[in-house]
Amino acid sequence: MDKSQFLTELSSRLGALKAEDRERWLEYYSEMIDDRVEEGMSEREAVRELGELDEVVSSIISETPLSRLVGAKLEKERGLKGWHIALIVLGAPLWIPLLIALLAVLLSVYIALFALAVSAFAPALSFGAAAAACLVGGAALLFSGSLADGAVNIGLALFFAGAAILLALLAAAFTRLIIKIAKAVPLFIKTLFMGKDGSR
Repeated sequence: MDKSQFLTELSSRLGALKAEDRERWLEYYSEMIDDRVEEGMSEREAVRELGELDEVVSSIISETPLSRLVGAKLEKERGLKGWHIALIVLGAPLWIPLLIALLAVLLSVYIALFALAVSAFAPALSFGAAAAACLVGGAALLFSGSLADGAVNIGLALFFAGAAILLALLAAAFTRLIIKIAKAVPLFIKTLFMGKDGSR
């Protein structure tokens, strides 16, 4: 895909954005391609280096504030008739509490996800504390002359330390998954406003 094809496809995929936002992004990517061409790449290589078009569109959607997407959608639907407005106003006692409830549910899901991420590190900290206690106890027993008991405690300290490291690595992987999910939710909501092909 050359520069012209890329920009044409990108423009059609960003159809749900306001015209000035779409033009700003098209200029940005046009300049990126031009810069790479000046460095000696062909247009096709420069476009390929930008990544897949789906990734570019996802990046643009994630960087565009939700308020701008909603504003663009409302601008396109300015042809509201009087009865549409009357239904919106009359339905306000129903849809406003539902919207507040939805936001409260989303907030509680976020809080629960991050609480899970924080609590995933608790077992690792517990095993780490047990390892430190066994190491101190084992050293004290060794110095007092109880070689067998001291060796057992030091062995337990090594076991607990290994378990703490393993659990910390698992908790870190789990936390990365939670962060990925947390980032995906706003992107999903924004794509609802843009439509699957970006032309809404």
